[in-house]
Amino acid sequence: PWVLGGVGTLLYQLDVLQDYGTAALSGGLMLAAATVIQGMAWEARRRSASAQNIPVRNNLADEDVWEFASCAGAETVKFLIPGKKYVANIIGHSILAGVLCALGTWYLLPNRLTLLYSSHVGASVTLFVFGWLTVCIGEYSLIINTPAETATFQVLDTYEITALMRPF
Repeated sequence: PWVLGGVGTLLYQLDVLQDYGTAALSGGLMLAAATVIQGMAWEARRRSASAQNIPVRNNLADEDVWEFASCAGAETVKFLIPGKKYVANIIGHSILAGVLCALGTWYLLPNRLTLLYSSHVGASVTLFVFGWLTVCIGEYSLIINTPAETATFQVLDTYEITALMRPF
């Protein structure tokens, strides 16, 4: 998201696009990236075996060791991008990821932040960096999967709504 928003921000700073065009471009790029990533996860799930041997892991081990057959195999993609359970979540979360990136780009434009904070460059840069970090954390939850939360019982989240609680 930071790279895609950075493309829009750079085009805005060079006076190639207006602020709404920048937001639309960044949001569209994020929508396309989210769709491609979820499509890869969907294809990996389709290609992998439906019945798999579940290894017994020692929960007290310092590190987990994962062995993969290939670098771009279905098991590797399925491990890195777990994917969503329902097609409606794939579509809905991808659209929300595009909207989040568009609004983040629109709000975090450097000229807008400088006008908000009366030309204090330090405050603008700090808000820009931490704002994009926050957008990236929210995008991760929408596109890939929510990180494990200690306060959420993961088994009860059958419809994957915890992904919506982090970015919004």
